Amino acid sequence: MKNFNIIQLYNVIQKEKSNGSVKFRYGLLRNESIIKSLIEPLMAVQLEMQKMLEPYKKDLNNLDKNDSDYMIKVNQLKEKYKDTIKLYDDKSKEWEQILSEDVDATKIFEISIDDVPQNIQTESMEILLFWGILK
Repeated sequence: MKNFNIIQLYNVIQKEKSNGSVKFRYGLLRNESIIKSLIEPLMAVQLEMQKMLEPYKKDLNNLDKNDSDYMIKVNQLKEKYKDTIKLYDDKSKEWEQILSEDVDATKIFEISIDDVPQNIQTESMEILLFWGILK
């Protein structure tokens, strides 16, 4: 399992942990607890990266798209924030490497497929099956 998959699994748990039987919810919450130490640093880095571009995005969103000089102003903003954009691009490359790193997932708690609720989202079911969480 890779860091990217840990994020996927965490998102599925967040979507589905209030659905289904007690056994199903217990299994999801137990897995949430297991991956918590892995997900917290990933989420912190992701949030930090998102904040880097907030001033640029805010200025960009404040531009009037109907203005005849819109593209000129966009290019001016790109120039103004070029160092921030470059730093973000560099960090994005590092982030992609981190996401592709392997993670020890041997402690993942298995959930019986019989305990899966009928209203589970298809994408969630696929992810849980793919990673061998449902048995």
